[in-house]
Order: sequence, then C-alpha cells, then structure tokens
Amino acid sequence: TKVSDAADDEGLAREGFRRYKAIGQVYAIQVGAAAVQESFPAGCFMARWGAEMAVEAGDWVVMPAPAADEVYRIEAKAFLKTYNAVESEATKLARELHTAVRKHDAEGCRQLLAANADVNAPLGADGRQPAHVAARCGDAPLLQLLLDEGARLDATSATGYTPLMEAARCGSRAAAETLVAAGAQIERQNMLGKTAARLADDYAHKDVAALLASAASADGLELIKRATPGHARAVVQAQWDKRLVEAIQVRAPN
Repeated sequence: TKVSDAADDEGLAREGFRRYKAIGQVYAIQVGAAAVQESFPAGCFMARWGAEMAVEAGDWVVMPAPAADEVYRIEAKAFLKTYNAVESEATKLARELHTAVRKHDAEGCRQLLAANADVNAPLGADGRQPAHVAARCGDAPLLQLLLDEGARLDATSATGYTPLMEAARCGSRAAAETLVAAGAQIERQNMLGKTAARLADDYAHKDVAALLASAASADGLELIKRATPGHARAVVQAQWDKRLVEAIQVRAPN
C-alpha cells in the first residue's frame, strides 16, 4: 500500500538510503532451459568483475547499451519490473497503422503510410496484417485504400487466414466483394482446411456464402467486379490509357 511504501521510505531514509530509477538501456535476451544447457552448461558464467554468476531458465542475460562491454544476469521478475522493450520506429508505425484501421480512420492510415508505415506489417502472435483487420472490421473503402497502397490480397496470418476469410467469418459482404473483385483466391484454405465460403457457411452468413458461390463462376465474378467502385475506377483508367497511347501513336514521327 501507499502507506507502507511511505513508511518504508522514511525508515530507509533514516539509514541513508534513497530511491533510484534506471536511466540507461540494455541489450537483453531471456534464456530458456535449452539455451542455458547449450550456452551455460555449468549453470553459471564468469562476470567481468571476477565472480561466478548463476543462470537459470527464465533469467535475462543483459549487456549495457550501446557499449555492450560486460554481461550480467537479471532474474525474470526483477527484469520485468525494471525494463520495458524499446519499440523500433517500424514497430511503432505498424502498431499505429493497425490501430487506425481498427478505428476506421482512413485519413490516419494515409498519413501513416505517407510516413513509411509498412502496409503489410504483421502485428501480434496471430500475424494479421492491416488488410486482415480492415476485412474483419468490414470497412470496404479502407480495405480498398490498403489494396491500392500495396496490401497483399491473399496475405496469410499465422493460422492461414486470408483477408477474404476474415470478411467471410465476420459476415462483411462489402469487404468480401472488394476482395473478390480485386482477384482474391476464393478456394484457398486455412490451416483447418476451410475456405472462405466454408467459413461464411459455418457462421451462418448466407449472403456472403452466396456471394462466394457466385464468384466461383466466371459470369458471377464479372458481375461482382462491375458492382464495385474499384472496377469503375479501373475502367476509367483503362480508357484514359488507351486514349494516351492513341495520341502518342498519332504524334509519332514516320
């Protein structure tokens, strides 16, 4: 409690003690039983100051940064109370991009991508990328933005889920339409052997299941493409490109 902390402080202060906090950074790695057996078979190592330092599974082996001029060991709980991981700029941008996608913040996504956030950066143990998150949230316009910026259409998570599978599982027809129109692989399977159509059926999203069944045929796929805003933009771009080529050909010297 705060009262006991204060009492401890006062008692220790009378003996000349003061509180201090770490201000430096370290390089650190947590070692498991196999690493201890391989790197420290005697269960200890000789510290720079000439004393043996014991190492057990779960401990952290630490070097001061940036000097890295000595090695010491910190017990697991003590380490976690003293240090937090230093987040790289790339990881920071990835985390912020995932957050912006979850919040449906298209402008925030644009700003982060302009700041060199990786549009395909996975985050967390599940390995989901921003496109997975947008599909799971059912945000078709934001999903299209990510695809336009280079998001992998059939990116897989740690469990083999693609963005289309996420859209199917969550019942987002708009997101599924966007992905199918962009050419997503409908028959791809996750680690459990399930396709997007199977997931839509398992979760009783009949409209998404019907969409994916229709997309399995060439005629149905063409209808889906024509119904999406992305297709309209592509048609306009193709027409413009054709006119530009024709103009160049007309002006080209004989």
